[in-house]
Amino acid sequence: MFAKMKLIFSLVLINIVLGYSNADEVKCGTRKVDSEKSLTIGDSAEIKEFPWLVLLRYEDANGTNAGYRCLGTLVNNNAVITSAGCVEPTEVILKGVRLGEYNLATDTDCIEKDDKKDCVDPVKDVGIEKKIVHSDYNSTTGDNDIAVVILDQKVDFSDSIQPICLPKADTETKPGDKVVATGWGRSQKGELIVTMKRVVSTVVSNEDCEKDYSKTTKTVTKNNICTKELEDSKHFTCAADSGGPLMSVSDNVWNVIGITSFGIGCGNTFADGNTKVASYVSWINDNIKV
Repeated sequence: MFAKMKLIFSLVLINIVLGYSNADEVKCGTRKVDSEKSLTIGDSAEIKEFPWLVLLRYEDANGTNAGYRCLGTLVNNNAVITSAGCVEPTEVILKGVRLGEYNLATDTDCIEKDDKKDCVDPVKDVGIEKKIVHSDYNSTTGDNDIAVVILDQKVDFSDSIQPICLPKADTETKPGDKVVATGWGRSQKGELIVTMKRVVSTVVSNEDCEKDYSKTTKTVTKNNICTKELEDSKHFTCAADSGGPLMSVSDNVWNVIGITSFGIGCGNTFADGNTKVASYVSWINDNIKV
């Protein structure tokens, strides 16, 4: 009995040292929206559907607010993963993140359901303590397009703010797998989108993807996942969706398997290039320890 209690105490101590708890582990990748719904094409995402999605806020060299230009994904209570290109843009500086957003046009996000108004907590704006870009990132080819952003405080989880799970390092996708992206990037016609969208896609082979980018500087490697939106999709990944999550679900638990990285235009004519998160799980974990 003493040996068993000693083991339990040791495991709890390890969790405290590494900065996570069993409660945090259980919560990742879960939310209060039916997972099957997220795999169907719709006009918009539902409220609380992707509570790990964050907006990245920028300022210019004079300290003037330059708006939200990229996305990221919350992976624990004070760390976000995004694309390296979103962390080191040339003309603006990444200064903060917004969590818990749904409708950019409203201060409080609510929906009417069964004659009742369902509202979520106000958004949370958080500063940044540290930005870590992968040392082998190449902005020309798009190789190793990944970064970690450490927040300047630990955030409290709620229905609209939750972390997503990282995949296992050996996670693989295959052509035809259905996956989901999200964000507020412009429509195919260049129109502004204010309500979070849901983008359902399928994985395409890297060989087919390479053909789309053969006349560009972008390279498609084993560290990429390429996708194409479904033919009857209403939404596509587009400008301002960079850095956001590419997601898969298993047993109602969501994983961030990719990071929106590069593309040609908006629509399903050309494949979208995503950074394969499974290739960087060890690097991410090394950099999110607190």
